[in-house]
Amino acid sequence: MKMKWSPSVEGFFCDNSSNTPDDAFKIDDDLYIALMNGQSAGKLIVNNQNNYPILIDYPPKTKEQESNEAENARQVILNKSNEFINNQQWPSKLMLGRLSEGEKQLFNEWLDYLDALKEIDVSGAPDILWPIPPAERAS
Repeated sequence: MKMKWSPSVEGFFCDNSSNTPDDAFKIDDDLYIALMNGQSAGKLIVNNQNNYPILIDYPPKTKEQESNEAENARQVILNKSNEFINNQQWPSKLMLGRLSEGEKQLFNEWLDYLDALKEIDVSGAPDILWPIPPAERAS
């Protein structure tokens, strides 16, 4: 398995690839395997000062990246929670007067949970205390 490293794209190409950049050069199989293993273990492959591939730790996330990830996580949780509520048909049943007292209580707990999610200040990421969904509090 002969591989080439291209410093311009910081990527690997098969030796016989037709779209290999002009700056690509062959690397030893042992180095390629070590780099792939390192990447699998969470390292980043970059050029060193001589444009040779090396492994480094990922740089720490910026506060903005942490906040964006927290906002994305919140949106996923909100979407799943709303989907759960809608699958129970609680809003429709409530409008039609067909919601039992137990269902009303659980519906209100889920609405409180949604409110708590919306109130989270994601700028505090990654140190966010996420509210616990009603289903997990009950178990």
